[in-house]
Amino acid sequence: MGKKIDEGTASVDINNKLVEEILSQSNPNELFGKEGLFQQLKKRVVERILEDEVSHELGYSRHSKIAKLDGKRRNGTSEKTIIDDSGQKIVIDIPRDRDNRFELQLIPKGIRSFTGFDDSVISLYARGMTMSEINPI
Repeated sequence: MGKKIDEGTASVDINNKLVEEILSQSNPNELFGKEGLFQQLKKRVVERILEDEVSHELGYSRHSKIAKLDGKRRNGTSEKTIIDDSGQKIVIDIPRDRDNRFELQLIPKGIRSFTGFDDSVISLYARGMTMSEINPI
């Protein structure tokens, strides 16, 4: 089984078999390179958190029929390039609502530099989003 790692207030269960599988099928360049696994993982995690943030605000999950009843609707995504702590560019899909009223908390409009990823997740948690709303990947 995995080990628990304490990262402040949250703990993450890391599956050792998954780590071994990744290491056996990858070389260091594939893990840490510009298009490496860690960059892909960061992109997927950011996009998932943004999607969950919009779902929380609108009150329904993607493809739910509830959306047709109250008028709150999604309006696809827009592409945005952000720069992470290491200076690498990450192209992410930002979800939108139809009325363009919702302001994302993780990556606000006009922000291009994405530093403090961990701090941003903790901030969302502090604002009332549960770990299950932030972290279901």
